[in-house]
Amino acid sequence: INAEYGLLMRVVSLLPCAPEFLDVLEASNLLVGRSHEDDHPRTITHLPILTAPKTTFTTSEDVDRQVTAALNTTSGDVCDPNASLYTLDETLLISLHPSLIITQDICNVCAIDLNTVRRIANKMNPPPPVLTLNPVCFDEVISNVMQVGEAIGRTEKATEVIADFRRRIEKVRSFAAEKLDQVAKTSGRSRDDVRANVAFLEWTTPIYLGGHWTPGLIEIAGGVQKAQPVRKDGHGAGPSVRLDPQVVLKSDPDWVIICPCGLDLDMTKKEAARMFELDWWKKFMERAAKEGKSKRICFVDGNQYFNRPGPRLVEALEFLAGYLWDRPDLIPVGFKYEEYISPPPVTSTPTSSTPSNNVALSFTGGKDSTLTFHILSETTKVTRLICFGPPQASAKPFLSHPVRVITLQAEALGVEFNYIEVGLAGKSVFDGYVEGLQSLKKDGVDGFATGDIEDIHFDFIPNVCKAASIPLLRPIYKRARDEILSMLTSFDVLITCVNTKKLGMELAKKMVGKRLSEDIVDWISEVDGADTCGEGGEYHTMVLDAPRFKKTIRIEGVQKLNETAEFMYFEISTAELVDK
Repeated sequence: INAEYGLLMRVVSLLPCAPEFLDVLEASNLLVGRSHEDDHPRTITHLPILTAPKTTFTTSEDVDRQVTAALNTTSGDVCDPNASLYTLDETLLISLHPSLIITQDICNVCAIDLNTVRRIANKMNPPPPVLTLNPVCFDEVISNVMQVGEAIGRTEKATEVIADFRRRIEKVRSFAAEKLDQVAKTSGRSRDDVRANVAFLEWTTPIYLGGHWTPGLIEIAGGVQKAQPVRKDGHGAGPSVRLDPQVVLKSDPDWVIICPCGLDLDMTKKEAARMFELDWWKKFMERAAKEGKSKRICFVDGNQYFNRPGPRLVEALEFLAGYLWDRPDLIPVGFKYEEYISPPPVTSTPTSSTPSNNVALSFTGGKDSTLTFHILSETTKVTRLICFGPPQASAKPFLSHPVRVITLQAEALGVEFNYIEVGLAGKSVFDGYVEGLQSLKKDGVDGFATGDIEDIHFDFIPNVCKAASIPLLRPIYKRARDEILSMLTSFDVLITCVNTKKLGMELAKKMVGKRLSEDIVDWISEVDGADTCGEGGEYHTMVLDAPRFKKTIRIEGVQKLNETAEFMYFEISTAELVDK
């Protein structure tokens, strides 16, 4: 109830996040009109629409040209305060007799300009108050809850909502801080050095990185946007501005979140596909493949989450924490995002499906590489089992694939085993792989095989084989998971390591040190997003016996957690070959 008017308030929203503030304050019934972008909650979509865009979405690049022309700019930054990208139905607005109009003055690209709103409001009798929300950082967005609450007489509810939001924010902040401390301690680096390096693309062509509140969200969740970080005074990161792609390339992000302003998930994926064809992106991915770096890329419905400075930024923060730390349980149910899992194809990669007389197999002793050995052996002679890894003198022992057990497996199979060190001083991992394969070629090896089911590390292995000019064989590549698992029924497969972040601690306790079975596969299938073959790093295995083993491997050990409790593994105390 508005004391001045003596009746139920009539609120008009000209800002996409305004109805969301009303919703959390349990005051959606006060809304009588909305902007064309106001679509949450769904219960308000029947209300009359007061605004319309002057631009028409075609592609990101074309819309940028339209916006630049409409706002009379040449640099891509908004500079004409009187320009507007939207129309406002003056007659309809006056007819609604609003007692409060909620708008903004932080971005002419995002909503109707403040001058137009005030001009029309002043024509009404009496002129309704215009509440302008202009947050430039996450903390100010949370404070906007109280501003709206005070304007509609819901301060008590606003206090309650803010307390709940701050509780959720602090939960994420504490979680991320603990994870950063753990990783820093384990790696011997500083907390700042171990933060996830993120590029948040708020527009794809040209590039605009997330500004204002977005870098702050990333930092709370344990990351950093190096190309546009939070300002030193902590007051946001400044507005999103057009950047040269070289700025992004120089920052070399490990995580790329593609979240264009105003686009839903389907439109985002289409614009990303266009961006993936640009030279700068191809260079980015090619460099990552050559250096053996893994890049995590995802699409997010920015229109519903990050782009709007409203209550759902708290959900966006929780998503970041879950995504950056591989904790899907932290991501809000129904959050609209999709991980990019189909890397761009590599052209002219030597790939062979024909039999070879002298094949080297990438071998770690797990189910996939051992199954690959058995399949190849039907038509091909596998003469070497190869394990690429860091210098053994300085490296920590493999938790999931102990080299001493791999050596026993090679003996059981009657095949020579070679450990090839990569990442030596002055050489990249990529070059180490290439030199290793070239050395094998000189010894007569005419093919290289892997047990990959999916592309990993953005076509790292195909690129290595291309550089070494050696055919690549992948007999289980892209095969159905059920088909692969069915071929392992005669194998004795020990689960040696489980990622507790992906499968949970309780399931890890039930799996580590146990044999792979139908029951375990069923348990894994019940975990949202988990790969039953473990291709996403959910679990690792060692094969103790198989049809082509001349002897079987007998082991003893106990369950243990690594230093960060992210992995439970089977610490093998004894391992020996015994007769079948």
